Amino acid sequence: MENTLTSSHVDIGAPNASRGSDTPVKSTSINPTPLTVRRATVADIAGIQALWSASGYAVEELQKRLVEFQVVSSPEGEIQAAIGFRVDGRNGEIHNEAYLNSDRADEIRAEFWDRIQNLSRNHGLFRLWTQHDAAFWDKADFTKPPEGSANLPTSFGEQEGNWKTLALKDEKEISVTMDQEFELFKVEQTQYSEKAMRQAGVFKWCVYATIGSGLLYGGYLIISSFLPGG
Repeated sequence: MENTLTSSHVDIGAPNASRGSDTPVKSTSINPTPLTVRRATVADIAGIQALWSASGYAVEELQKRLVEFQVVSSPEGEIQAAIGFRVDGRNGEIHNEAYLNSDRADEIRAEFWDRIQNLSRNHGLFRLWTQHDAAFWDKADFTKPPEGSANLPTSFGEQEGNWKTLALKDEKEISVTMDQEFELFKVEQTQYSEKAMRQAGVFKWCVYATIGSGLLYGGYLIISSFLPGG
């Protein structure tokens, strides 16, 4: 899906489900440049690489992870901004944001944030992480986690980094949900094991029946060979 962005100011806050991913943002400037928020494609790579390079990022490494990126493009197709968002289990990481025009950075961040919240809901995420220090993320309620209070996925990096996090669900709710999922997993495993055992039993019976039939037929042939006319 794509978002059309024409606003020069967007109010931000905690995760908000009220705005659809295709909702245009009302303009408060006289001649806003309409921009589109969408997932990055291979056709965008040159423009994104230019932003990465200008931001001092490891271009060769990031281009291998193109599928993680969302972009903002102009009507002419010029890439105005890019931001990475990757998922590990119930956690999501916002990373490597880059902007062509710093004057519109927070405006575009607001659209990225709206999109990231939609993606988070679609993936059923419990928590988001970022190391970006822009004031925008503080206003979106990202905070430094108390030591030992939340487990950073190892795929995101070292725990000692300058991490900020945002719980999308209450910690107690997260714990209850994870317990419920574990119980559901155990039930599914039990059902799978029982089904496998039943199938194994049927298969064993078929094998025995086949062997028995073979033995009976073999015995019949042997006996027949000793009978007159056999």
